[in-house]
Amino acid sequence: MKRAFLVIAVLGLSALAFGQAAAPQNQIDVGGGIYDTDPTGVYANFNKASSGQNAKYDPSANWNGKYTYTLPLDQANTLKFALADDGWYGFYSGTSGTASESGQNAGIATPTAEYLGYGFDVSLSVPIYYYNPADVGGFNELKYAYKEAGYFTENTTNYPLNSSDNVITTINGKVFYKYSFDKTTWVQAGVAVLYEVSPASWLPAVLPKISGAGYGAQLDVQFDDYNAYADSSSNQYSDYYLEPKLT
Repeated sequence: MKRAFLVIAVLGLSALAFGQAAAPQNQIDVGGGIYDTDPTGVYANFNKASSGQNAKYDPSANWNGKYTYTLPLDQANTLKFALADDGWYGFYSGTSGTASESGQNAGIATPTAEYLGYGFDVSLSVPIYYYNPADVGGFNELKYAYKEAGYFTENTTNYPLNSSDNVITTINGKVFYKYSFDKTTWVQAGVAVLYEVSPASWLPAVLPKISGAGYGAQLDVQFDDYNAYADSSSNQYSDYYLEPKLT
């Protein structure tokens, strides 16, 4: 009887342990919208042709989607794998300086692997930026939609260095550590680094960030260091931003 009771107890504990191990999860997110910086035409007289920035003030459609596979290893460690695509299409059709614009498509496809465990959040992704190289509007749309794209090696005055390039391949690494005092009070610090692999090697962005939460409030402070590749005039510069956010 005691033996039977022991077997039942062991089986019961095994079932409990198995039940606490979360099953893998699949998640799909989709979205989209319209963005228009000038719905009333207030910029109608803006000299867009000379600036080569038509896409900045013209309406664009956005689409985005993401598939995420979450694999819990145990109660303390989790792996995540994701594939996302975010894109923009500008509706402007006309001329920018001496170049014509039509179909200013641009976007970013991003495969990502992420590890979460023991306070660490470490991710490695390969963002691949794409745009229409035969259309100056395509590159303008890329810079307009993604701030970091203005610092890639393609950034001459207004145009891509090589019109045959239609993708820019990068690596984005993030390492963050979070220390929790309790369920609602914690601090987190880390850094994200964006490195361009192709068509040239370059380090366009380094983004350290520190966050903290307590008493129902959260403070995030991020320092942005963006480094622009030299343009056709061999001008190279860096931009710095401090982004505090209180929630």
